[in-house]
Amino acid sequence: MRITVESTNSEGRESKWGYVTLFDGEFMDVEGQENSKTAVEIVDDRTNKISNMRNGQVNQIIMNVLSEDGNIIDNEYIRTGPDGEQRVSRAVYRRKN
Repeated sequence: MRITVESTNSEGRESKWGYVTLFDGEFMDVEGQENSKTAVEIVDDRTNKISNMRNGQVNQIIMNVLSEDGNIIDNEYIRTGPDGEQRVSRAVYRRKN
């Protein structure tokens, strides 16, 4: 699968990045982000684990869980700060009808 993200922040700065994954847990280069790699692996039929690496160190893991009805993706973001402390946040994405 090829993932492509295009965004514009609140200051109007645009960015575009992406990667290719075979869902095999192998780190692949992220196009558009220097010194970045991403690995995606299948945990079960509704869960993927996404590991993001910068400068040779994994700094974020995302647990991506699809609801049973296929209408919601729940993401748990686990980030490790420069101080080594882990921070967890969540995002929920709902299908638009």
